[in-house]
Amino acid sequence: SYALDVFHVKGGEEHLMSYHALPGPVANEGLDLHPQSGGSYAGEDVPYGTSTRGPRMGYSWLKNVERDPSPPGRFTLDVKGTPPFPNLEETDDLHVRYHAFTEFTDVALADGVPPGARPPSIRYLLGRRALNDAETGDLVSTFVALIEPYRSHPEILNTTRLEVSGGTGDLEAVAIKVDLADGATDYLMVSPDDVTTYRTPEGIEFRGRLLAVRTRGDRVEQA
Repeated sequence: SYALDVFHVKGGEEHLMSYHALPGPVANEGLDLHPQSGGSYAGEDVPYGTSTRGPRMGYSWLKNVERDPSPPGRFTLDVKGTPPFPNLEETDDLHVRYHAFTEFTDVALADGVPPGARPPSIRYLLGRRALNDAETGDLVSTFVALIEPYRSHPEILNTTRLEVSGGTGDLEAVAIKVDLADGATDYLMVSPDDVTTYRTPEGIEFRGRLLAVRTRGDRVEQA
């Protein structure tokens, strides 16, 4: 199984998306991460755990920061679950893979420490979107990800975000193609309304809030 996560945010000049999975090491494909020299996610000059007030008060509680100032629109993170964690053994070889399809201004990974220190820390993904100096008005973001838990070997071979045309508003429709190890291909479509017709260059036409189609070869297997 896997989960498709799509949400829209409109307003302000900056949006920050925070995500974490299990405690454990995080491998990545696509990001060019560079360690920050000290400090916290609030900045190199802000020590860990020092900010207690203001709109960014949580930022200093994230440490061991790595940043990519120019991330690609497509990357993956793979977390390998590591004890101590309830009912988790090292031999489980349990992973959670995060497929990101969002155009971020910058991306960071950082450690957060849960209360009680069990587990001792969890690695966070922090994806930021912000208006540039030439832009005005409200920022509009569509955050898109596919989250895949698996043991030892993932069942998803490849994921692709398809181009979508047909909308007239500022909220994006989303179409994702998922190629599975058993030969099936899933198409997942999400749109901000249920009346507009959207299209992809592959010839898919859809209308509706949420649609899922599983194909095998040229045959529709489930919809």
